[in-house]
Amino acid sequence: MNSVFPDGWDCEARLVDGRWVERRPRRPDVERQLRTETRLLPWLAPCLPLAVPVPHILADDPLIVRHALAPGEPLAEPDASQGRALGLFLRALHRADTEEAVRRGVPPAREVLRERAALADDFRTRVLPLLPPNRRAPPPTC
Repeated sequence: MNSVFPDGWDCEARLVDGRWVERRPRRPDVERQLRTETRLLPWLAPCLPLAVPVPHILADDPLIVRHALAPGEPLAEPDASQGRALGLFLRALHRADTEEAVRRGVPPAREVLRERAALADDFRTRVLPLLPPNRRAPPPTC
């Protein structure tokens, strides 16, 4: 049985045979990100204390990436043990060797900051004018 996950921003995703998630990029710029995931996550997943899906390329043209479904439910109200598990996960993730991650295709920090600045400028130019005037200013800081 196959079903579609309707809410993906970057990818079209569908569940295949009740156990696989297949993703296809919605835009050309997302293809690079998906390919990076297939090089990064096989290295990173064994270092993390929670299960992380490890994607692999199923087809190149068009690009289709597949990984096992991560079962579970949305976490509405985490308890202390779940908070601890999340904290341990984040600690392990932030211990990862960033130079190795860059070798596996993660953009260097300077490039990410440049891309985020360009995106923020684009939002200011294209999105802010669409908002009502009373919603254009940033919220006050405390």
